[in-house]
Amino acid sequence: WLQENFEIPITHPWQRGYFSDLPNYSHIAIRSGNGVSKTCSLALTTLWLLSTQPSTRIQCTAPSESQLFQGLWAEIAKWLRRSYTLKHSLVWSQTKVAMRGHEGEWWAVARTARPMTGKEGAESMQGIHADETIAIVDEASGVDDATVAALLGMMATGRSKIILAGNPIRKSGIFYDAFHKLAHLFKCYHIASNDFTKLDRRLVNPEFAETILAIYGENSPQYYF
Repeated sequence: WLQENFEIPITHPWQRGYFSDLPNYSHIAIRSGNGVSKTCSLALTTLWLLSTQPSTRIQCTAPSESQLFQGLWAEIAKWLRRSYTLKHSLVWSQTKVAMRGHEGEWWAVARTARPMTGKEGAESMQGIHADETIAIVDEASGVDDATVAALLGMMATGRSKIILAGNPIRKSGIFYDAFHKLAHLFKCYHIASNDFTKLDRRLVNPEFAETILAIYGENSPQYYF
């Protein structure tokens, strides 16, 4: 699909495993350092699901509007613009990407919880139901558990899927638990910025991790995360 629509190969070894696994798992969690093409992978995932799963409905979210629209949503726009095939079948807007001619029932939306905490904020993420309901959560460690729980609630019916991805900045919450006490439910990926068994060295600056290490030290949260 990537070759047909973008004429690019899978660039990182971890991505080959991820995209091969993607159709087969309903709960996926990705924790990574910076620069491993995580957001790129989420953007391509969104476009793949939209173009191959009829009448799918995808909710994309992040901790804040700036993170969502300057990160994942901008990345979706970039890859859609690069594809001659997809840009003629998908319609992009500031908050929605939809299948042309089916804009009312076949789409991905960019949406964050309302600026309130707990149950009331999470309720703004509910109300989406379809046979194919997908939740894609970028920077998932910073998204509150009530919001993630609301997204998980969409999986009660149909062939649903949730993908959580981000830097592991907290040692609590559903994203953290996905790699620990909930690991039996999730297909998990862990990619460090300097793990060149999973990364293409040509596409990652090998000095990045060394620079952070030199500035902050091996035991610092900056180097760990």
